[in-house]
Amino acid sequence: MAANTKKSAAFKLKRCPYCSVELPLDSLQCPHCKGKVGKMDKVGRAKEPTDWKAYIICVLSWLLFGFFIWWGFFRK
Repeated sequence: MAANTKKSAAFKLKRCPYCSVELPLDSLQCPHCKGKVGKMDKVGRAKEPTDWKAYIICVLSWLLFGFFIWWGFFRK
């Protein structure tokens, strides 16, 4: 694990995963494309952050759709 820390410490900038613009290590958003960026991986590219809000909305939408199908066709 210490070798991985030494590799990531060697980088001075990270690259945006969307437009490949170089960013400071502490940046959370790319000023060029306005995309959200996360931590840096071992090759110096920023990771795309997980959009948990979209996953939760998707699951709730499917549950609501399933309830609608049950209510419309299967209840007695």
